[in-house]
Amino acid sequence: MDWLECMEREFFIDHLDKLLIEFLGKQGILNGGNDPEKWERLFRNARKWRTEYMRNSELLYMSSYFAWNINITLAEFLFPLSSDTAEMMKKIFLAGWLLKIDGDDYETECYKRDNFDFEFECSFEYPKEKCTRLSKDKLVGELRDIYDRSYNELRSYKKRQDNNPEYIAWVEPSYPAMLRFIERLESFEDLQAVRLNEFDFCDKYVWYIIKNSTSIYFVEISDFA
Repeated sequence: MDWLECMEREFFIDHLDKLLIEFLGKQGILNGGNDPEKWERLFRNARKWRTEYMRNSELLYMSSYFAWNINITLAEFLFPLSSDTAEMMKKIFLAGWLLKIDGDDYETECYKRDNFDFEFECSFEYPKEKCTRLSKDKLVGELRDIYDRSYNELRSYKKRQDNNPEYIAWVEPSYPAMLRFIERLESFEDLQAVRLNEFDFCDKYVWYIIKNSTSIYFVEISDFA
């Protein structure tokens, strides 16, 4: 089974939360203890996986054209590292998902107070019909569309008399970083990609998982308050 077939089998499903919880159970991460203890073990293992597999990462914040702020996680992971592609991709996916949360002490403590199963259900409740393979042109086109719409929103905001200079200074550095990432993807000759969910409204996640001959690129985009 090739990488794209593996991604379709493992991630193009209606209840990814159940598959990930089953995977974590087999890893021994959910064995015993209350929800805060399960979260602590998951965060600890995600840090371990990032240490083993992750090459670099960036957290970006851009103006939203839906409601709040667009949060983007970009991470590059080593590939291949294991003969078990399905297991490795679940580890990479969970390590990437928790990257933004684990970097914020307040967010981490909030998650530790949440119901574990319910948080997974809310985070991964996309229908499989919203998952698809992407050509390089389609991938770059979708990411450029998000970039362009957000940049136009920021330009409009900067023209307002009541704009907040601190907010502008906070989000502006993310635009050249996102553009550099898109241009890097354009340079790849051997790119394969999938999208999980669609970025069509606020309060949801969309993920782009991208592979070339040496790396897996994890892209998470969300718009939460």
